[in-house]
Amino acid sequence: MMKKLFFLFPIMVSFLVAQIEFKHECSRVRSANRWLNAQSTLTENQDKLDISYYGIELNIDFDSEIIYGSVVIEGFVGMNQPDSFEFDLLSNMVVDSVKYLGQASLFTHQDDRIKIPASDVTIPEGYSFSISIFYHGTPAY
Repeated sequence: MMKKLFFLFPIMVSFLVAQIEFKHECSRVRSANRWLNAQSTLTENQDKLDISYYGIELNIDFDSEIIYGSVVIEGFVGMNQPDSFEFDLLSNMVVDSVKYLGQASLFTHQDDRIKIPASDVTIPEGYSFSISIFYHGTPAY
């Protein structure tokens, strides 16, 4: 009788593992479906940008629970050009400065979005851009 149990034990374990993996697969499928069915939060101006690079640098002060960060965003604007560059950043983070094409730039930061005026010059075939955003704050949990 004991020999039969030892013989069946590996089969029962592999059956349970297969069930767990199957459930995990189902979970990923449900997550993907939720993501694909979600409404887009892109603004009209964000939809006009073709982002090719994000470079993020973070320094964390664990004692004061403050993040100091910067992000470099590079991309291309086509013929349908935005009047401003818009990027999502929680309003509880403080934007210290913004550089557009290496030069200090004006910006607004409200409603969890940074808006940076685009170039006043319209280039019919589009143009490349580079924006650096420097910020700090305590992220929401």
